[in-house]
Amino acid sequence: MAEQRAPSPAIRARNQQSVISLFCVCAAVAAFVWLIMTGMSFEKMPAGDDSSEEVVAVDKKDSDVDKDTSSDSDSSDGDSQPDESEPDNIEHGPADFSDACFIGDSRTVGLSYNSGKPMATFYCATGLNVSSALDEANIELDNGNMGNVADALGQRQFERIYVNFGINEVGWPDIDSFQREYEELLNAVKTAQPNAKIYVEGIIPVTASKDAEGYPFTNANIADFNTAVKAAADNCGCIYIDVSPALVDANGCLPEDAATDGIHMTKDYLVKWIEYLEKNT
Repeated sequence: MAEQRAPSPAIRARNQQSVISLFCVCAAVAAFVWLIMTGMSFEKMPAGDDSSEEVVAVDKKDSDVDKDTSSDSDSSDGDSQPDESEPDNIEHGPADFSDACFIGDSRTVGLSYNSGKPMATFYCATGLNVSSALDEANIELDNGNMGNVADALGQRQFERIYVNFGINEVGWPDIDSFQREYEELLNAVKTAQPNAKIYVEGIIPVTASKDAEGYPFTNANIADFNTAVKAAADNCGCIYIDVSPALVDANGCLPEDAATDGIHMTKDYLVKWIEYLEKNT
């Protein structure tokens, strides 16, 4: 019987390489199959319920704003950011202000975000005042460019215009100058909107704690400036409206829970504000 020879070292090495290669191929195939199966299982997973975190878009035309709602002022405090916290659908808000335009500073910016989304147009900006409303391009126009309040009002006609300025100007040293600037703005609004009813809102008071900090944000100073606001409205043939009865306490101050910074109001009080306008204009 012939004696069997042991394979040569070269043959053994080739056999070992073949086994290793076969093992690698099998492992790669197994991994590929596992990845396919895993991907299929992920695709079959139902999407999570995001209803509790629904994002609501705010339809407004303003250059922006704040979210726990406060207001603006040339003396830094007046325009700490208004409350732009999450825009909300507030069912008890007014149904339709689609014929109206609101012009103002950060207090009006806050109104645009938190008043129940009344379908109004808002031409407002944090830090805006009666002078910069005409002198600076702070408002985003329909074509994407920036313009002043007069430019914005020239884009379409409204039936009602609500103008609210003053909290940023209470630090101005000359009330007469404030009144002249306000009248210039109101006349520009009348020129752009000859058929609209123009409501000029009084400056809303601040909280007692803000008042206690002293000038310029004192309710006595605000009352002095409101005399000029009313005079400007009367001189320009506009309608002066005081919204404070819907907002202040027995002492004529905003309640402490109405404005976290003493100036810019929370959502509940912004809704009171817009509802007062709905009932009285």
